[in-house]
Amino acid sequence: EKRRDEGRRAQKSLSSERKAVQELTERVRELEERERELMEAVERREEEREESEKQIQDAEQREEELKAELRCLTQKGVELSAARAQMESEMLERWEEDRGKLEAAFAGEKKGMTAQWEDERHVLLQRLAAVQPKDEDDT
Repeated sequence: EKRRDEGRRAQKSLSSERKAVQELTERVRELEERERELMEAVERREEEREESEKQIQDAEQREEELKAELRCLTQKGVELSAARAQMESEMLERWEEDRGKLEAAFAGEKKGMTAQWEDERHVLLQRLAAVQPKDEDDT
């Protein structure tokens, strides 16, 4: 009987230990699963961080490219403005010269026309004088 009691106790103890081992084994599996999930999450976060850093680098590089392009366009704008100002100045100068020539030509034509008119007037006055009747005393 004593042996049976000891056997029963040993069996209960063994059964309790088996149950404890199963619970611990299950708990270890759960912890391992949780560890695997956490490691995957850490890997995803690392990949996301690397992708973010790459995007930041790409954005910074694009910003530098745009700044260089802006500097180039600004320089071209300055050059174009200077060229336009030079061209406008030259055109204004030519216009002033042409205007002076035209005014001189017009003044010359006016003077010539006036002289021609005076000549024609003189001729017409002579013709008129020739055609007009003389005083009645002469007839």
